[in-house]
Amino acid sequence: MHIPDYAFARRHIAHPEEHRDDWSTLNLPATLVSKEPIRRSYSLSLPVEKAGGHLTLLARFSVGSSSSKRQFVGKGSAYLYSLKSGDSIRFSGPFGDFALRPGDREKIFIGGGAGMAPLRAMIHSRLDQGGQERIHFWYGARHRREAPYVDEMVELASRHSNFTWHLVLSEMAGHGVSAVRGLVHELAHDGLLRDHPDLQSCEFYLCGPPGMLSATIKLLQSLGIDDERIAFDDFKI
Repeated sequence: MHIPDYAFARRHIAHPEEHRDDWSTLNLPATLVSKEPIRRSYSLSLPVEKAGGHLTLLARFSVGSSSSKRQFVGKGSAYLYSLKSGDSIRFSGPFGDFALRPGDREKIFIGGGAGMAPLRAMIHSRLDQGGQERIHFWYGARHRREAPYVDEMVELASRHSNFTWHLVLSEMAGHGVSAVRGLVHELAHDGLLRDHPDLQSCEFYLCGPPGMLSATIKLLQSLGIDDERIAFDDFKI
């Protein structure tokens, strides 16, 4: 995404009404500013052909801690959250090489945070192609409100017997969903990887925050998985 320089009032940030309580706790500055044009990379969260030719992104509003009284706000996500229907945007690409490999090997997806985006797109693509291999998706978030597309994944698992979905919450479980508490790479190990009869025949697709990604890669390496079987997208956030 090509992000122009901008300055707009906090009230121009758009958010769903059901998230009003979450937004009310943010100590955002009265005016959000980016003094120069920048670029930010996003992954498609749905195959273009499935989205009617549209580009579908999953962008998390990025708020970090700061030594000042005001919270640091991501310049790219702030811009995206200010957009309204009908606004024009600029983009280029696609770039990168994080994509499904050809073939019908068993696939294990492990992700967290905004890493849901490319993994979701890959899973939809493979299932739509009629892939019959086993497909596992382990996804981690802090709590349910930060986990997108949960109902969709549950529905996909109910329609495709070869697809299984596992939601892992690090801070709390429940809220009407089937989830387990812990760290996603550890739960994937305990629930699948540790007792899998032939991990070397599987393909692994990883995407998520740096800590989760690093821990997952180390886990797979400790299990003797060849690097060529591990594909990942590093957001470097």
